Amino acid sequence: MNKKNLMKFIIILPLVCFSCSIDYGNSKKIDKEAPEFVFSNVKFIRVEDGSKNTVMQAGTLEQYSDENVMYGENLNFSVLNKDKEISVTGSCGLFSANSDTEEYIFFDNVNIISYEQDLMIAAENLKWNNKNEQLVSAGKKPVTISKGGFKKDSGETRAEISGFGFSASGLDFSYSFDEEVSGTISTKEEADDTEDNDSADDYDGEEDD
Repeated sequence: MNKKNLMKFIIILPLVCFSCSIDYGNSKKIDKEAPEFVFSNVKFIRVEDGSKNTVMQAGTLEQYSDENVMYGENLNFSVLNKDKEISVTGSCGLFSANSDTEEYIFFDNVNIISYEQDLMIAAENLKWNNKNEQLVSAGKKPVTISKGGFKKDSGETRAEISGFGFSASGLDFSYSFDEEVSGTISTKEEADDTEDNDSADDYDGEEDD
């Protein structure tokens, strides 16, 4: 699994039925064959140049003998920067990783927060294709991007945009929505006006002698 490009994209901003025993939202579990390996409460640490840069934890991880795909539940991960500070965190209920196609699918309450970019991506499902460095959503599910409020001392959320048909490029770090989009943007002037109105409301019209 080439995680370097995936993590690089996440920092700048991580449907289908699977032949596994984990229930991916179907009415019953698909268990045509038993997994070759099943790991519970696993933790992976990726080290680069002698320093820890990625920590991944999963409640369950399954590996099958006839395909280079891993399936898992309850994924949490953290990415550390060069100063050994957490720069990105993410989580999802279900995920799969295909080392042949280099496709990684995250779904069931996907949340990715970049503290350095001061934003969060929230979705029901996201798919990352490492070959063309594209991140896309699937199905009629909205994706929400929130800007502000995640970096230390950054204040409250300044913008929140939700839309359908989300896609993003890891090449130029752009993103777009193909279908309907809605959201709110709070400007500094609006925040100042709110503070002024609050001050006026507090004034009771009486002056001290």
